[in-house]
Amino acid sequence: MELFTLLRDPLSVVALALAIFVARVIFLAMRLKSAAKHPTLADLRALEDAKKFLDAHKESLGSAKQTLSSNLEAARDTLRYYRVPLMKARTMTREALEKSMADLKQYKRAYEEALKEGRDAIRSAKEQKAFQDTKRTSGRNRPRRLRSAPEEIERA
Repeated sequence: MELFTLLRDPLSVVALALAIFVARVIFLAMRLKSAAKHPTLADLRALEDAKKFLDAHKESLGSAKQTLSSNLEAARDTLRYYRVPLMKARTMTREALEKSMADLKQYKRAYEEALKEGRDAIRSAKEQKAFQDTKRTSGRNRPRRLRSAPEEIERA
């Protein structure tokens, strides 16, 4: 409780602030005096700080590399185990296609016979007299192209 009563007094607070300020000035003066005696000491301190931050950076870089390699290894494992079902699916699909193609071969003979019958029917129809007559007269029955208007239209 004595500390709170001491801090309530404005003079004691001012005295405490002055003491802290003076101690700080003395500490800085000692550092400046030391730096003046040893000019390379500041460089050494800066190098030590740089080494410390570089080591921290190397650690973070190492953890990043480790994470990357673990992710790559996991991806490789996935591919290793993915290839087996993929190849299995490919072979199953190929077998299914080959089976369906083999099933279609039984219809090939019937298709070729129907195609031959259709061609024979067209040939026999072309040889009939009605087709021949139509073929001869078809060129004559076409309307001529008129270059001028018919006389009926000109009179009107």
